This record gives sequence, structure tokens and C-alpha cells, in this order.
Amino acid sequence: MNTFRQNLWNDLRLDLRGALRSLRRSPGFTVTAVLSTMLGVGIATLTFGVHYAMVLRPLPLPDPDRLIAVSMVSSPGFGRSDLSYPDFLDFAAQNHSLAGQAVHFTGGSLTLLDHGRPERVAVEAVSPDLFQVLGVAPFLGRTFRPEEDRPGAPCTVILAHDLWQRRYGGDPAIVGRTIVADEAPCRVIGVMPRGFRFWINQDAWVPLFNRHEVVPVRLVRNLMMIARLRPGVSLAAAQADLRAIAGRNFTGRVQVIPLRRFSLFSYALRRMLPGSAWLILLIACANLLHLLLVRTGARRRELAIRAAFGAGPARIARHIATESVLLAGAGGGLGALAAAAALHAVEGLRAKASLPYWIRFEPGLAVALVALAATVAFALVLLLPAMLASLRELHPNLAAVLKSGAAAGQSRGQRTFRAALIVAEVAVSVVLLTGSLLMARSLFHLRGERGGIGTDRLSTAWLLLPGDRYADAGVRARWVEDLLTRLRTLPDVEAATVSDDIFSYLSGGQADLQTPDRSALPVHVFFNSVGSDYFSTLGTPLTSGRELTSAEVTAGAPLALVNQTLASRLWPAGNALGQTVWLQRGALRDRFTVIGVAADIRHQRLRLRPTPSLYIPFRYGLRRRAGIMLRTSGNPRTLLPEVERWAHAADPRVPVFYTATLEELREVSILPDRLSTQSALLVGAAAFLLSLVGVYGVLSYTVSLQLREIGIRLALGARRGEVMRRIVGRGVVLGILGIALGLAGAVALGRRLSPLLYGVAPTDPFSYAVVAFIVLDTVFVACYLPARRVLEVDPVDVLRKE
Repeated sequence: MNTFRQNLWNDLRLDLRGALRSLRRSPGFTVTAVLSTMLGVGIATLTFGVHYAMVLRPLPLPDPDRLIAVSMVSSPGFGRSDLSYPDFLDFAAQNHSLAGQAVHFTGGSLTLLDHGRPERVAVEAVSPDLFQVLGVAPFLGRTFRPEEDRPGAPCTVILAHDLWQRRYGGDPAIVGRTIVADEAPCRVIGVMPRGFRFWINQDAWVPLFNRHEVVPVRLVRNLMMIARLRPGVSLAAAQADLRAIAGRNFTGRVQVIPLRRFSLFSYALRRMLPGSAWLILLIACANLLHLLLVRTGARRRELAIRAAFGAGPARIARHIATESVLLAGAGGGLGALAAAAALHAVEGLRAKASLPYWIRFEPGLAVALVALAATVAFALVLLLPAMLASLRELHPNLAAVLKSGAAAGQSRGQRTFRAALIVAEVAVSVVLLTGSLLMARSLFHLRGERGGIGTDRLSTAWLLLPGDRYADAGVRARWVEDLLTRLRTLPDVEAATVSDDIFSYLSGGQADLQTPDRSALPVHVFFNSVGSDYFSTLGTPLTSGRELTSAEVTAGAPLALVNQTLASRLWPAGNALGQTVWLQRGALRDRFTVIGVAADIRHQRLRLRPTPSLYIPFRYGLRRRAGIMLRTSGNPRTLLPEVERWAHAADPRVPVFYTATLEELREVSILPDRLSTQSALLVGAAAFLLSLVGVYGVLSYTVSLQLREIGIRLALGARRGEVMRRIVGRGVVLGILGIALGLAGAVALGRRLSPLLYGVAPTDPFSYAVVAFIVLDTVFVACYLPARRVLEVDPVDVLRKE
């Protein structure tokens, strides 16, 4: 047994040394094969890692496949919306497909004032049945009761496990204790299990009606609905059931999707990237097959010599297998490491996106198994064709192979097949490169979109005015205006204002607007409570009229400004100034006189068109949060500490949070577009690099096999320029054919990408021309370099060697 093991080990060492020597003698083939395998394995692993995290990873909830999210198609310009409270009541009372349903509101917060320094924590306002629908029981205590979910009920709160550990030291007696939240007593009734942070990364949960203003108006849609399907009910049946209910109440079209897919904000990450990854894998496999066909013909003599010296088919097969394992192992290992690094980079961006807590871009066991499977697949691609072709050619024709040149056996069918592979690789790379360039140009246009805000030097911060002393709206308005007056005295401050909404937070309100004569249908508007100098601070011009003054803001004068979209909707003749409108917000109905018309501001995502908007004095705001905005003459980041210092000087108990510059807010708002574009660029660059490597490597091997033919032509008087044109021309013709086919495919891809594009057409001629020019130049260089290297060889030396 020991002798057998020793012989086996010696054979493996000999095979390994022989394979390494063989690969060192063919550096072009080795580098091309390793690079192709690395890109193929890396893209496949990265794609699966993203897809697994966002789609395939099981939710950490009982029976997760029965959980669904329900949303409504919104009014034009508002994007996808959630549900109104009347919608939820209809669905809960009339459905036949749901075993339970609940709603929640994302975006709330609490300021904890006990146990150390004040801390601002994110909270979710939920209906009492939410935890039962999810199937999650508290780690300590209980969940909310129906009587606790009503306006005026005593404050109750459920803590996340991390907050319980961090702030309260994991005290098991926390249940039943009263803590101080927003300067009011709040009783802790439970602690959720470790790791549970539903919906995004909340630190606590409060009853919906107790802590959030629920407006009983159908057009005010700000609640997210989660439901659990009854046993045996399909997703399609539930959607049909809820759509029938919505149709009876004229509320719009319902969307019912699995809960795991509700947060997929990026179409490219979910659909385009996996499809593109398959194309990358096909290009990588085509590269390897192409190289192996050429290399098999080039090494026929080498393998024949091995056979002549007694190497049997098993020994030759083992030699080829060792080479394949080395190439696949090196490429697969590098690809897996690159994919792991990319997943860590995506995980770093995840904190800026509104993704559910269960999504983690981590290289776990499933991702590692995919990397291993892809590496094995590439090893087989390297192994089987080479082994079969080599053994088939050597078995009957050993003597003929030894007498022939290295280039023997290059049949017309093989040349045609290789040419078709080159055309296909170039075509696929053109398709993916064009899609990548379209999305890159779209992102460029989106970055240049100012959204109606005429300045970049803007500092923003949120304040919270808690406690009974700020219960009166007039007190809040006067306190904020006094703070703005102080902030305007700072050296670098050019203007300052306050608002219920800061760009990208969308914290203003939605309501119905009606003219007194009811000459038009009610308009669903975005309304924003603002301070004095609001539009001048943002650099947004007024097309007519004037802004609110500080006295009008603090006094709550019934005055308002409208944007151009709303003005053209209600008063097409352009006579908006002096008009009266009624704003309906649930049970509240206020009358305002229009004193100005402002240019459109995109308060939501930059790519969404402006919505009808109404701007009213800050005193009419219902929230205790105040968004402070300062226009500066210098770096806006340097002023953010000053906002906190002056606010605390006025009242130390007022927390300042979510400080950011306008540019930082813009980056957050376009994060989905940036991730989509980066994904597309990654895939396009990988496809282009693979095609370049494939074209160069194959042509390099093909030209090297024509050394004897080229030497004879040169010896007979052929000019080097003619031979160069002949070699390069063949490759360029194949490249042009591939570019033509690729541009046709890019048109189809551009149409599919049209929902993701901004400011660029799916058939943008500039993008198509740039890609065609780059690919054609690259193909020319890939053909020229190996041809020039071969033509630099002395033909006499070539003929003497042959």
C-alpha cells in the first residue's frame, strides 16, 4: 500500500511539473484561459450572490412564501404608492384569500431621554396584528393590544433587541417599565428577538394610531400592507380577489407581490444582471472552446511525440486533465475572490438604501458552492473538448502527425467554426456595451438634473420640537423663525428657511385641492409647510407673485404659493394670483389665497416628473419636525455643526439629526440608478474584456500556426504590408460582422432598458456610434499585434525550423 501511494504521488508530481512547463511555454494561452475563467466565475458568483440576497434567501420568518405585500398604482407623478386606510379596511373586511393582514408606516422616530444622553431612534408605527401576521413572537413581553392602538391611548413601545442591549443593558425587568420618549412617558411592553428589525432597521415599534396621523381619505396613501395568504390560495388568486375589491370602490389597480420581492428597487440588479451574466458565461466558454480548438492543432506534434515515447492514452489524458485543473483552479479562485470583494462593496452601499433587514450581500455557503460549481464547469470545458480532440486525432494517425507540421489538421470546418465564435463574441459584447453606455449616459443626465433647485451650496438638518411647550403650532413657528433669524447672522449664510420637507425625504403631505366654484375636479397635491424665504434659499425662481414673509409664517396667514404644474392644471389662462383654493386634509379643511407661482421642484426622486404642489405657511404644519435649510457662500458641510450649536443654545432638549448637504441627499436619491448603472458597466466591461482577450488570443494562435505559410509567402517575394493587410483584414471583417449583429441586438436591449433611462433615447445614435468605434478599433488592434509579431520573424529561420 505504501508503494502504491508513493508511486501515485510521484506520478502526480510528474504530471504537475509537466503541466506547469507546458503552460509556461504557452503564456498567451495560459493568461487568456485564466482570465476568461476568472471573469466567468467571478461574474457568475457575484450575480448569484446579489440574486440570492435579494430574491432567493429565505426570509427569517415562519412560512415566508405565504407572506405578500400589497400596494396600489399611484396618481401620475407620485410613483408607486402604498394604501390609504380606507383601502386597508375594505381589503380586511371583504377579502376571501387572506389569513391575516396588517399595515405599518415607515419613517417615524423617537427621542429617548432616559438612561444617558438623548438618542434619536428609528421607529415603525404598526397595526396590532402585524407581528401575528409575520408569525414572530416577542423575546420578552407581548405585542400591542387593540385598545392601545387608538388616538389618546397611553404610549406603549416594543424595543428591538439591539436597542434593549445597548441602551438598557439587557435588563430583563425592562418590560412594564416607563421610559421617556419625546419628553413623554412611554411604557415598554416587549422586546423583539435578536436580529429582528422589521421593516428596514428599526429600533422600536409603536401603535399606528397612537403615534401616526392616519388620514381616512382614499387618496392619501402612506401605509404599507403586509398579509398572509390562506392555505391553498395562490398569489394570482389573491391579486384577483383584491383587485375586485378595489374595483368596486374605484381605488385603482392593486399590486400583489411576494414580500421578499417588495423592496427590489433595482430592475438591473434583479433581472438585467442575471441575464447578462449568462451571456458573460457563454462568452467565456466560447473563448475557451476557441482557444482549445486552436491549441489542439498546435500541440498535435507534442502529444504525438509523447505517444511515440510510450505515453498511453491514460497518461496523455492525465496530463491534459492536470493542465485543465490548474487553469480552472487559478481562474476560479481569482474569480471567487473578486466576487467576494465586490459583494462586500455592495454591502457597504446597502446601508444607504431602503432595503429590508433580511437582505445581506455576503459570500456565504450558497455563494461559495456556486463559485465551486462554476469552477468545475470551466474545468470540464477545458478538459473534455481538448482530451477528446487530442485522442481522436492521435489514435489512428500517429506516424502522419509526426511527419506533418504543426498547422496540419486545420480544416475548413474548424476555421468556419472559429470565425463564427469570434463574430458571436463581438456581437454580444456590443450589445452589453451599448446597454452599459446608455445607462451611464442616463446617470450622467440624472446627475445634472437640478430638480428645480438652483443652488448646490445647501446645508440641511432636521429638528424635533417635543413636549407640551411645543404643542401649539404658533409656538413652533415662532421658535423656528427666531432660530432662522440667528442663523442668518452667520458669516457664510446667504439665506435660511424651514420646511416640512427636505429634498428626497418626501416628508410633506398629500391632500385634495378644490377651487371654491368647483369648476374643476379635485386635484391630488403635494403640500409643504414652509417658512419665509423658502424659494430664494433654494434658488428656485418665482414666475409671478411673491414669497411668504416671516410675520405671515408665524401668524399663520391663509396665504399660499403654487408650482407651475398646479397653476396650469387649475388656471390654464395664467390667472393664478389672487385665486382661492380649499385644502382638504382628512377632517381639516383650510382656505388659502394664492400669492405666488414658483417653478417646479422635484421633491421626490429626480427622475419623476413634478407633481402639483402647494406651499403654505409653516404654522399650518401638523408635524413637530422642522427641516432647516441654509444656502451658504462656502462649503455647506462646515455649517452643519453650527445648526446644532445654535439650536441647542435656544433649547438644549431639541435634538438635531439627519444633517446632510444637498449633494449628499442627491447621491442618496439616485442610489438605485447608480447601482443599476454600475452593475451594467461591470457586465459590459467584462464582456468587452472577454471578447478582446478572445479575439486577440485566438488570432494570435491562428497566426502562429500559419508561420510556415507566411514564411513561404515572404520567401517568394510577398511584401510584408500585403501579408499584414491579409491577416488583419480577415479579423476586421469578422469584427464588422459582429458589430452589425450586435447593434441590431442593442436596439432590442435599449427598448427593454427604456424605463431605466433618463434624458437619453433607447436608440441614442451617439451611444451606438461610440460603441461601434471602440469595438472596431479594439478588434483592429487585436488583429494587428499578433500579425506584426509574426511578420517580424525572419522567414529563413521559420522555414529552417519547419
